[in-house]
Amino acid sequence: MHNLKIIIITLLGLLMLLPLGCLAEGRMLLGPGGTWMMCVAEDGSIWGWGENTSGQLGTGDRKNVLQPKQTALNLDGSHVVYLRGGKTHMLFLMDDGTVYGCGHNADGQLGLGSKSPDVTEPEKIPSLEGITALAVGFQHSLALDRDGHVWAWGHNNCGQVGTGDRKTQYAPVRLELENITQIYAGHKYSMAMDGQGQIWGWGDNSYGQLGDVSRYKNVTVPTLLSVSGRFTDLSCGNATTLGMDPEGRLWAWGRNDYWQMGSKAKDKTREPVQVLLPEGLRGVKMEGFNIHSALLTEDGAVWQWGACGHGQYGMGERPWHALPSVACPESGVMDVAVNTYTSYILLETGEVLASGGNWYGQAGTHPKISHYVMTWTRTGLNLIRGTWEDPEN
Repeated sequence: MHNLKIIIITLLGLLMLLPLGCLAEGRMLLGPGGTWMMCVAEDGSIWGWGENTSGQLGTGDRKNVLQPKQTALNLDGSHVVYLRGGKTHMLFLMDDGTVYGCGHNADGQLGLGSKSPDVTEPEKIPSLEGITALAVGFQHSLALDRDGHVWAWGHNNCGQVGTGDRKTQYAPVRLELENITQIYAGHKYSMAMDGQGQIWGWGDNSYGQLGDVSRYKNVTVPTLLSVSGRFTDLSCGNATTLGMDPEGRLWAWGRNDYWQMGSKAKDKTREPVQVLLPEGLRGVKMEGFNIHSALLTEDGAVWQWGACGHGQYGMGERPWHALPSVACPESGVMDVAVNTYTSYILLETGEVLASGGNWYGQAGTHPKISHYVMTWTRTGLNLIRGTWEDPEN
């Protein structure tokens, strides 16, 4: 028995030394941006579609893409472990701890060290190494390194970078935080959680989205928040924050004018309010980006609530749900992602479906532009096979 324990400890130690890419090989990734979508297939191919007016799809040009096509060809997608977009920029985290970005950079959101024209192919951020996580706001970004330090850069008009002022930061700046394990970015605000469950927040607090009882409209440095110790995970949207507690229950606070908090009252609140989900429902992933919210449950169902003016629930109509009362789909979903007005699901078959806004082709469902798609519709992309087939055929 003693020898067995030694073997197990040795094996665990070896696993910890493996690069991220070895552990993440074969993963399928969804990477939504403002009005576009990017994905990584099991074979490492990178796909993108939707708005590309700032080069955020990494195609080398600024032409919008109406259906999925292979993009970011200068990156080896088999080494991408995370990708996410903001309003007009896209970031990629590689398994060696480096970060690449493309798209708009007028406010330093790519962290390249200076203001520059649009970057139409992914370019390495020179000052970042040993990064383990990213969080992307609308025009600012955060990175977490292996030592638990947070780096921030980009637009800073509400203090969302956390440097104590409102000056745009064109290169990553290390913040005065220690032992951080998770980072999050919303529209104009940021949050971080440390190893003890303490939660720090900074940036815009106009709607109480920092979850603090203070009345400060803007917080320019990371500040310990009163919601500390209550949640195991967070998700930041436009100005609404979601929190998952240890029992898998969902809570929300901040802006609620489109019922994006999943509660009946439309008033903003600085105190967490429980999202009214059916009894016993356990979430495994929550998503917020603009003014609607989504939850993936452990049984593969998707629940959404908030704004639905573009059909992003995939229900064939445009209801406005103050409460997440109906699952759609009810099962078979591996992953969910949302952006400004569109929702995406990854099925167990590897197929990517979309519903919602489509004026840039961000639903990726048809070669002709339509304003919105109201039901879950095939994009033709299969992330298990790494192939695209015209869904019209």
